This record gives sequence, structure tokens and C-alpha cells, in this order.
Amino acid sequence: MTTPFAVTVVRTRKRRPVNGPGTAFRKLQREYLKDESISWFVIELLLFGLLAAISAGSLFRAFEAMRSL
Repeated sequence: MTTPFAVTVVRTRKRRPVNGPGTAFRKLQREYLKDESISWFVIELLLFGLLAAISAGSLFRAFEAMRSL
């Protein structure tokens, strides 16, 4: 059963202060991620590619061996 009355709830968001406790962490995070993460990302990408290439070679040899049976 529904009623013809509706309840409207209005919520207001509180804005964080500009120099609050969370902004220092975000500033530090941005400075770190600006330089450091790009170089580590490239290194991890190269290592992943190397491992994937080694694994792919082993898989192809295994498939060839199974096909020759």
C-alpha cells in the first residue's frame, strides 16, 4: 500500500578546509606519484613482458609436444 505523501530529505555536504589534515597527505601523494611511479611502472611492465614471453615460449612447446602425440 502506498501513501500519497512523500518525504524529501535534503542533505548538505560539508566542505573540507583547504589546509585540513587530508590535504597534506594528498599533496605528498601527488609529489611522489609524479616522478617515482612512472619509472617503477615502466620497470614492472618490462619485467611482466619478459615473464610473459618466457611463459609463452614454454606453452607453445608444450602444445607442439601434445599435438605430435
